[in-house]
Amino acid sequence: MPSYHHEFMSQVTKEEFRGPTLYPVGIPVVTVVEVLSNNIRKALRKAQERRARKEVSEALADLVACRADPTRPGCGAVQVP
Repeated sequence: MPSYHHEFMSQVTKEEFRGPTLYPVGIPVVTVVEVLSNNIRKALRKAQERRARKEVSEALADLVACRADPTRPGCGAVQVP
């Protein structure tokens, strides 16, 4: 805390409240929230990537199966070049 802030707080704060006001002790909430938000963002991104990879692999497996057997149910709309 800068010295001018400390001086101001000591002038405007009553004696019984000076301890926690002038010398705050606690957890840095901003840092905790930043870490949590970054971890949540990473987890959501990984889950989204996992779902996209699964969807692509299933579509590729369906395409390969339809190319192997075009009479298979659900392969009527797939056009083989």
